[in-house]
Amino acid sequence: MPTKALLFRFSALTFNAHSIHLDKGYTQNQEGYRNLLVHGPLTLTLLLSVLQHHLKQVNLYVNSIEYRNLAPLFVEEELVICGKPKNDTGAWDVWIEGQDGGLAVRGTAQTRSL
Repeated sequence: MPTKALLFRFSALTFNAHSIHLDKGYTQNQEGYRNLLVHGPLTLTLLLSVLQHHLKQVNLYVNSIEYRNLAPLFVEEELVICGKPKNDTGAWDVWIEGQDGGLAVRGTAQTRSL
C-alpha cells in the first residue's frame, strides 16, 4: 500500500514535485481524481522489486522489461503485484492490480540466469 510518505520521498528522490503526487486538494479539484496518484515510475520500481525478490530464489535476474501504465493507482489503497512465467524462454508476464482488482500496470520481463 503506497503511503503519502512514500510518494513524498519518491517525489524528492526523482525531483518530481507535481501536485498530483503531493497535494490532495489540487488532485481532486483540478485533476478530478479521488486521491493522490502514485508515480508511474514508482509502480515500476515496486513491480521490479517484488519480481527480483522472487527471481533471486530461483537464480534468475531481470534482464529487461517492457511495461505500460493502464490506469491510475492511488495513495493509501492496496495494490497487488503479480507475475507468472510466460513461456520457456525466460519471459514473465507481470502486472499490478488496483484495489478494485482492475488492471493498472501490465508488462513483460525477460530474465537470465545468475
